[in-house]
Amino acid sequence: MDDSWEAAPQWSPDGEILYFISARDGHRCVWARRARDVKAGSGEPFAVAHFHDARRSPNGAPFHATDLFVGAGQMAISMGELSGSVYMIKPGN
Repeated sequence: MDDSWEAAPQWSPDGEILYFISARDGHRCVWARRARDVKAGSGEPFAVAHFHDARRSPNGAPFHATDLFVGAGQMAISMGELSGSVYMIKPGN
């Protein structure tokens, strides 16, 4: 196991997969491990959803607000959005 940041573990409804948010690839993405691998202490986590977009990703959510919820056929994750605007003004106004 590496020392990457991991949070918000959630079991799948059938208890076969453990989902979690991890920064193991440099971004906060959703990863998972199969229950049989967790119990055996073997097997590598696999990527479920990557969020490498700088504008909208879990990286934009504060650490204390990082959540992951798993349901039958669906998943919800806390995400943040970074945006900005450019304004033009005339000097002297």
